[in-house]
Amino acid sequence: MKKNVLYTGAVLLCALGIILCFVIGQTKTTAPQLLLSAEQRQELFRFPKSILEASKEDLLQVKGIGEKRADAILSYVSSQKLHSMEQLQNIDGIGEELLHQLEKYFYLP
Repeated sequence: MKKNVLYTGAVLLCALGIILCFVIGQTKTTAPQLLLSAEQRQELFRFPKSILEASKEDLLQVKGIGEKRADAILSYVSSQKLHSMEQLQNIDGIGEELLHQLEKYFYLP
């Protein structure tokens, strides 16, 4: 009886370990973001720069901007006449905090 309990516990512990390894391996943090500080990324990508000249790769350097938001920003910027950076808040998922992050990297000429 005691061996069955120990065996079951060991199997459950192994299964939990496998699940955790899988979940941890699924995080979507890119290597450059892990290795470089914000200041280093700004230097590498020559920030600040005009939001009108931003590339997808540039936008992905901003904390909180992923593939979908970068695409949404590029689409919005190419289809609208921007008068202020605050207009970016019209994009779904961009609020005051994310706008503040964007303004550290980009400006509107």
